[in-house]
Amino acid sequence: MLKALAKDPARRYASAKELADDLGRYLEQRPVRARPDSAGYRFTRFVRRNRVVATAVAVVVLSLVSGVAVSAWQAAAARRAQERAEQALRQSE
Repeated sequence: MLKALAKDPARRYASAKELADDLGRYLEQRPVRARPDSAGYRFTRFVRRNRVVATAVAVVVLSLVSGVAVSAWQAAAARRAQERAEQALRQSE
């Protein structure tokens, strides 16, 4: 909206078609040309456009991270248990 109202003609839309194209992109949850393009802005637009896919990916990533964390915790617990068993064996000799 601010691009359409800019005082400097070079900063405004060159035609009504460009404005209409940007409005269409906005309604489709796609990045608009009036706004500076950044990775965060494009990512946010992608997530809004593809909520189901983004949710599924987030669930998979969270599951993988949780699985790795639990595996690391279990491995550390097993290592501690083995060290205690070895120490008990040495003390019993």
